[in-house]
Amino acid sequence: MKTPVMGWLAVGTLSLLLGACATSQAPSPAHEASSPVQTETSAETINQSLDQMSRYFAQAITDQGLRSQIHDHVARRFDGDSEVLYKTLAASSDVRSKLAAAYSQGLQAQGVAALSAIDKLSLNIPRLQVAVPVQFEAWDAARYTPLVGFVPVGVDDTALKTITAYDAQGRVHTLDAQVAPTVPVIILSLNERTDKEGNVLQAFRTADPVSSTLSAQGTWTGPVL
Repeated sequence: MKTPVMGWLAVGTLSLLLGACATSQAPSPAHEASSPVQTETSAETINQSLDQMSRYFAQAITDQGLRSQIHDHVARRFDGDSEVLYKTLAASSDVRSKLAAAYSQGLQAQGVAALSAIDKLSLNIPRLQVAVPVQFEAWDAARYTPLVGFVPVGVDDTALKTITAYDAQGRVHTLDAQVAPTVPVIILSLNERTDKEGNVLQAFRTADPVSSTLSAQGTWTGPVL
């Protein structure tokens, strides 16, 4: 029986891991190469980065092609869940350039500088994933542009009552964390089913031979709508 705690997000075990990430997450190999001193990513930095990335994603997915790319990656469901690691998405789609374009709006930073800013944000978020936890099967990516929200780090699952989400115009929407939305919503969060290299943990691997080629997924165990 699926737990009713946190409803459609169901981040019961995830909240513990989020706290651990905020205090002990090792830097990426790229960061290690640039500095011999290992630093920790604070919960505040992760949450600020999640918030900013959500805003840029909400603007970027006004592009139908990008929505379709996200849909295709999420649909692979390597372990049955509808999520994909951001780094997998970024490696085989134009999400970085679309996010950089959203970042550039109203700013001086463009081109390489904007891409660098987006990459820095993504590196601030250990195992960043892009999820469509509810109504994924009903999502017509060619026609519908979802809101984009995020699950913050370090918040107890019983304390998280709302989810902050954004639309393409940057307007803030407050979603009930206990009640599943009736439309698809993209949620950014930290993935708990992979190690720091992005490999799926043994406990979450499936018998499906295709699974080893697909992107790591997330944690939603909420109601099937």
